[in-house]
Amino acid sequence: PKGLRSLSPRNPRYKNRCEGDEAVRAEASMNGSVWVWPLWFYVKASFDLGGREFLPRAEELLARFGEEIQSYGIGSINELFDGDPPHAPWGAVSQAWSVGAVLMIRETTERWRRRRGHGLLPGLRKKR
Repeated sequence: PKGLRSLSPRNPRYKNRCEGDEAVRAEASMNGSVWVWPLWFYVKASFDLGGREFLPRAEELLARFGEEIQSYGIGSINELFDGDPPHAPWGAVSQAWSVGAVLMIRETTERWRRRRGHGLLPGLRKKR
């Protein structure tokens, strides 16, 4: 997924997709949907605990947003995604806290890459 699920798929209350009226979608948002913003805390904690060993995983997580930024919400990140593949986007097409989380992940990953003497992954470089 492109973030962290709000509830484990093993939980009986898990909702794998956001479908239906507003009340059903609201319930799904807290019972299985994937949120982007908590991913930053996961990445930060993983770097704090694992250091450089986490760098390949952070790069993999960051790369998942390349297509999202270029196709769905052009230049932005969606608010939520379905809990199960293909993790369809829903909610706000352009969500500030999702964008902020991905920017923080990118910045942190870039700092760790510089420590190894590498630049950022192609396609994720800052545009000037």
